[in-house]
Amino acid sequence: MTTGLDEWEGRLSRLHPAAAVTSVAVSGYLLTCMLFVGAGLMVTNRLGGLTRWDDSVVRWLADHRSSALNTWAGYATTLADTLGIVVVLLATTILLTVLRHRWEAFLLAVAVFLELTAFLTVNAVVARPRPDVARLGSLPSTSSFPSGHTAAIVALYGGLAILASARLRHRVVGLVAWIAAFVATVAVGVARVYRGMHHPSDVVAGALLGSAALAVAVVAVKVGQRAAAERQRLHTPLAASSPNLVAGR
Repeated sequence: MTTGLDEWEGRLSRLHPAAAVTSVAVSGYLLTCMLFVGAGLMVTNRLGGLTRWDDSVVRWLADHRSSALNTWAGYATTLADTLGIVVVLLATTILLTVLRHRWEAFLLAVAVFLELTAFLTVNAVVARPRPDVARLGSLPSTSSFPSGHTAAIVALYGGLAILASARLRHRVVGLVAWIAAFVATVAVGVARVYRGMHHPSDVVAGALLGSAALAVAVVAVKVGQRAAAERQRLHTPLAASSPNLVAGR
């Protein structure tokens, strides 16, 4: 018995693969933005207890800074800086494309693109002020909610962990990939709060947004692959039934 999700994927598989992927990506983007805009406005305007706790954590970390921790936080945050994300994304997508794993390369690109567009939309609408503490490093032009660095690290490194688990059959390799993605996410999130750039709730929201973007990308690629296979199936009988036309040219 097919589920509603199976029926939905079946309908999309009748479209051109590009149209199927776009339909899922746009729908996922809109849903993600609505959910996180609602959550962000709730955090900034309704949840006074949470915001007070947020502020207390940021102030405590700012009061307990040290040169060693400052250096560590600087290194940690570079993992998810724009340059760091772009370099890793380009390197992995080029490698996967050369190895003819084009759908896997596409998965990473879609995940990061969805994360970026959803982050910019939610960030602009919610417009939460940055924590009121001394900050380490230059202040980005965006606002505080959600953490774009955390969202980006989840979307990219979570995607790499998914691909490692699927392509490499050794469970240990997949487990190591997931542990690395988790440690990188925690390190980036803590570093962003420590440096006075975000509240803890911004980091949690960023991790959830990155996860949502990655989930949408996985579904989009799955539907795109199914649509491509359906088109190939429909065209194969036609090509196989007319060998004489080819031979008689």
